[in-house]
Amino acid sequence: MSVIKYLDRIKHMDELIRRKATGSPDKFAKKVGLSRSGLMKYIKLLKEMNAPLEYDQNRQSYYYIFPCKLKIGYET
Repeated sequence: MSVIKYLDRIKHMDELIRRKATGSPDKFAKKVGLSRSGLMKYIKLLKEMNAPLEYDQNRQSYYYIFPCKLKIGYET
């Protein structure tokens, strides 16, 4: 997979998490074009990057436990 596609997927995941619109892990995986196990690898990566990420069983969605911002790319 190209690096650009990989980063685009992470950005899409971040957008869904921010909106609390991921759905269950199975639905989230489908929304971002991954298997459930593939999604779990990305979730693990986000957590390794210190994303304050949790899952709410009642809302059936991943969410950030405090405001944060994903930064990918160059700034001038």
